[in-house]
Amino acid sequence: MFQGLKLATFALIMLALSAVFIFLGLVVPGLYINYVRKVNQGKCECSEGFHREFIKYYSILAYVFIGIVLLSGAAFMKYLKKANATVMIISSLISLTFAYILYTYQKKMYEISCECATEDWIPKLMKIHSYIIVAMVAISMLQLSMVGLLGMKKKSSFRVNGNKLSKPKK
Repeated sequence: MFQGLKLATFALIMLALSAVFIFLGLVVPGLYINYVRKVNQGKCECSEGFHREFIKYYSILAYVFIGIVLLSGAAFMKYLKKANATVMIISSLISLTFAYILYTYQKKMYEISCECATEDWIPKLMKIHSYIIVAMVAISMLQLSMVGLLGMKKKSSFRVNGNKLSKPKK
């Protein structure tokens, strides 16, 4: 019974974390889009540049991606199960690029004392978000490398005897 309680507690924690990440995945891009719109309307020239536009368009693409996932439902989940390491590495590189853009944008706004871009709390969120992205990518890469190492261990536990594979005798 005690182990069942631990499992139920763990499941509840994982469900709560998933709900938080889904909520943030839906809210944060909207905050970034609204932030960029606000600094555009305020004629905030010191915040202009590639980074600001990248953040806006990446946030819009995040909503497009969420829409595709929601509309395709189970079909997309089946695809994700079959996704290979290359897809995971490419998506991780894209995420790291976004984290870098977020971090460097907010850092630059504070360094140049761009008051119209830093009067809001969104640049601070960008910094925290960039750290979270890097941590999540690191965990994903660790998981991917562990799966790869375990897969290599399984493959190496077989020997070729003639034309047949057999497990080594212990």
